Amino acid sequence: MSLSTRRLLKVITSLRGVHEAPPTMSPAEVSRESSCDALGPRLIPSKNQQGLPSHGLAGLNRQAQRKISEERMRVATLIVGTMTGKGRELVDLGERRDIGVLCVQETRWKGNNTRELGEGCKLYCSGTNMEGRNGVGIILSKQLKENLIVVNRKNDRIMSLKLGLGATIANVVCCAYAPQTGFTEKEKDTFWEEMDQVLGIIPARERVIIGGDLNSHLGISREGIESALRLGCG
Repeated sequence: MSLSTRRLLKVITSLRGVHEAPPTMSPAEVSRESSCDALGPRLIPSKNQQGLPSHGLAGLNRQAQRKISEERMRVATLIVGTMTGKGRELVDLGERRDIGVLCVQETRWKGNNTRELGEGCKLYCSGTNMEGRNGVGIILSKQLKENLIVVNRKNDRIMSLKLGLGATIANVVCCAYAPQTGFTEKEKDTFWEEMDQVLGIIPARERVIIGGDLNSHLGISREGIESALRLGCG
């Protein structure tokens, strides 16, 4: 073979190598070569919710609600005249004003009971006296009722409940009308003695909130009534 023929074959061979297609890769090799994880196998979704609190997402919701309760608790008091037909109205009021605890007086409901009012709110009642007068109650929001520890019903004028708010224990004491004009001094003294009994059993480390109508002194001075207004005056 002449020199010119060998050179021609060498050029043809080099050109054929340029135009040859690269070797075909298997799907597994393509997956390994690719940097995009979209070409990889689809992950199987978790069904056992491992890593979440107990009861999964419901547990997360309860933790969030409990955190809100620890940071803020709005307390209000209201004389309702009667609870009959007032449940829906009071629930709407609590939602509009963001009220966690609503102390109500003059419920005029007999017996000590507990009632669901709607939207998760719950009413704890201490019933009326023999004449069907007075009666007090405390309404807890959907979030705060999960923090209830104990309810103490003293009589138709005084009740309290205890809430656990994280590291804080809050005692909400609800009293209806303290005996006003027209009641004897003995009746008034009895009321305040019973209030002292309820407050006296609460440990000093626990927070105390009083909601109600005390029919007490209003003004800018505490002179002469320091023992009656220990926490200030209206």
